[in-house]
Amino acid sequence: MLKKEGQAYRNEWLYDHINLEMEVDEYTQRFINSLRRIKDIPTSVKIYIWYGSNAEEQTMLRFLINLLKEYNNDIILIDTNINGHLSTGKLSLSDMQTLFSTQHNNEPVNSKEQLRLQQEWHKLSESKAVLRVWQDGVLIDSPEDIYDHLLIEAIRTLQNEQETSDFIQVTDVVFHVFFNADTFINTLFLEYRIRYLIYTGILTVKGVPKSMRHYRVKLR
Repeated sequence: MLKKEGQAYRNEWLYDHINLEMEVDEYTQRFINSLRRIKDIPTSVKIYIWYGSNAEEQTMLRFLINLLKEYNNDIILIDTNINGHLSTGKLSLSDMQTLFSTQHNNEPVNSKEQLRLQQEWHKLSESKAVLRVWQDGVLIDSPEDIYDHLLIEAIRTLQNEQETSDFIQVTDVVFHVFFNADTFINTLFLEYRIRYLIYTGILTVKGVPKSMRHYRVKLR
């Protein structure tokens, strides 16, 4: 169902590059536990998959459809792209209640659509690209540095707002980009790119970059 070498490659990349709030072993175990819970879903119930207009959730949609390909359950999709919200995680409880009330009777995903999503998952799973983006309704591999200019511009903007140009808290930089970008960008990925900009000499650092709240940066 899942290739162990692919999981190992992904876990190693996360361990080497991403400041997770938990240990990689704990993250991996949570993932395994989630797969077990999916496997234990009774055949008598409908399965609802919520997804938004961003690469993370569109990737997960395809992953889940492929994971459930042997199941006979009705699979109902709930599109959460309403009122400019690009991420399901940004929805309020009332928004989610409204969405469920209006979409829970959607037609189940038919076999043709399931097959299309499965094939797209297989293509995605063969890629070793670090980043993918959701663009014009398609998931595409993207260069890692695609958002670096947003980070640099955010730091410049925040420095200009200071009376004297000084170091900027990394959390402020990350969330400035997160809330102002016209697409959904994972905050942990943004923090990874800030560390890259430090290592390549574009930014200077104060503090220890063990998490985004522990250090500050400014442009050289």
